[in-house]
Amino acid sequence: MSVMIMFMYFMEIMARYESPRLIVLFHHILACGDGIMVMWFATSVMLKTGVVLVYFICFETLTFTGLFMYRVCAENKYTSKVIFLGIIVFGITRPLQVLIIGGIAYGSWNDESQENWQIIFQCVVTLVLSILQLFTLKIHYAVWKKVTLMSEKIPKKIDAVSNTKGKEFDEENQENE
Repeated sequence: MSVMIMFMYFMEIMARYESPRLIVLFHHILACGDGIMVMWFATSVMLKTGVVLVYFICFETLTFTGLFMYRVCAENKYTSKVIFLGIIVFGITRPLQVLIIGGIAYGSWNDESQENWQIIFQCVVTLVLSILQLFTLKIHYAVWKKVTLMSEKIPKKIDAVSNTKGKEFDEENQENE
C-alpha cells in the first residue's frame, strides 16, 4: 500500500514539474521518505503509524476532487461546494491523525520490543506533515474563494470555450486589485 501511495505522490510531483510548489514538493518527499522508512524498519510501531498515515490520505480525496474540478469546470455550481467540503473534512481529520499517532506512540513507549527512536521519528513526521497540510488549507481556501467569485461573475450561458472565461476573470481581477 505504501508503494502505491509513493507512486501516486511521485506522479503528482511529475505532473507539477513546470511550477512545483515547494510546500507540496516537501510534503510528498517527506511522505515518501516515511514510506521507505516504514518498509525498511517494519516494526509494529512503524507499521501501525504507517497504516494510520495512509488511511488518513483517503480524506484528501474531496480536496483533490475539488481542485480537479477547479481545473476542468471552475464555473460549475458544485465546484465551490466540493472544495469547501474538502476543506472541512481535511481540516477536521488532520488533528485526529495527530491524536491517533500520539496514542500509538504513548501506548508503544514502554514496550521493550520497540525502538524509541522510531516512535519519536513517526511523531515528528506526523507533526510536520500535519502542519504542512494545515498550511495548504490556506491555498485551498484561496482557490475556493476564487471559484466562488468566478461562479458569481461568469454569466450562466453555456460557452464552448470555458478557459476563455477563466482568463477573462483573471484579467478583471488583476485590474481590480
